[in-house]
Amino acid sequence: MAEFQDAVAELVQESLAATPYACKSLIPLSGGSSNYLYHGNLMETLPDGTTVVIIKHTEPHLFSNKNFKLTTTRTFYESQILKYLTAFPAQSVSCNNITISTPKLLHYDASTNTQVHTHHPSPNCTNLKSYILKYHTAITPSTASVIGHSLGNWLKKFHSWANSPAQSEVREVMEGNHTMRTLKLAINYTNLVTMIDSFPKILGGSRVVFENVEKEMLAWINGGTEGTRELIHGDFWCGNVLLPDTLLYPSTPAAVFITDHELSHLSTPIFDLAQMCAELYMLTFFKSIPAGKEVLTAFIEGYGPIEEDKRWRMLIYIGCHLICWGSRTTGWGSMEQLEACVELGRDLVVNGWERNREWCTREGWAFLTED
Repeated sequence: MAEFQDAVAELVQESLAATPYACKSLIPLSGGSSNYLYHGNLMETLPDGTTVVIIKHTEPHLFSNKNFKLTTTRTFYESQILKYLTAFPAQSVSCNNITISTPKLLHYDASTNTQVHTHHPSPNCTNLKSYILKYHTAITPSTASVIGHSLGNWLKKFHSWANSPAQSEVREVMEGNHTMRTLKLAINYTNLVTMIDSFPKILGGSRVVFENVEKEMLAWINGGTEGTRELIHGDFWCGNVLLPDTLLYPSTPAAVFITDHELSHLSTPIFDLAQMCAELYMLTFFKSIPAGKEVLTAFIEGYGPIEEDKRWRMLIYIGCHLICWGSRTTGWGSMEQLEACVELGRDLVVNGWERNREWCTREGWAFLTED
């Protein structure tokens, strides 16, 4: 494995050698599971003063698992959406002292599937998941509210812009990333049914509902056409939100990067909203960190009105995510906690499918189902 990683780093160095982004050193970055990520120290300072960049190299498999094959076309589509995002009016617009933007694509080498992105403005940054785990109860409710509202506000603006009549060209391009849509559906809805075999006592009695959820969601998304499917980020969760690695306060100006756009495709905004909600909720569920739930509720408020049908589908997706991903998170909790997470996921899927308002109110999920 080490030899292969060394070979990849050498390939990346060679591919950039004749460009302004030639690097004197590549420092592997942890945290990503799909691609080979590096902190690149440039040979020559760029005209704007840039000395470091982020380099993202894609192979036809996951970085974390060479046996999991995944098309390299994902890097092409990420390069495309990043190009279009330079025209996004909400780029670098502050909300509550939080300035949210996306990395700029500086270079793309299609022959080696290598991208060069701008680095986060802070030399020491971290992702939102790690931030909440690190600063824990030091994160005040007001700070959590500012972060959540800002993220929700940005996501709403992104969805509105990306699906406006003026952006038909970008949607036409990103419709080609249908492989990532298929993957997204499989790892959440098809996998939901598969997970019954892993937790038969907890999930066995819900097989019919799970199969109906899978069938209905696949038909709803795959049967959509231009005008019904919408362009989304595709992997919108706290691991892809970068911010300064320092304790923030509501009055603290902070730059936030939304990264990792390779799963961007046309399906439904529910995926972006619910994935973020599920991951934030798990921080509170497994680690008893109030900020997870606090950022979550502010995130929903910041996004604004959501159609009732989509709110119920979000509840179902969150349940799917807790079952399919919460049960697999290494080192997060005891077997009892994992089983409790799966049980909660089951209840969310079943009651979301049945649109059971009484259950949502009783169990504290009315904030999601009530506008």
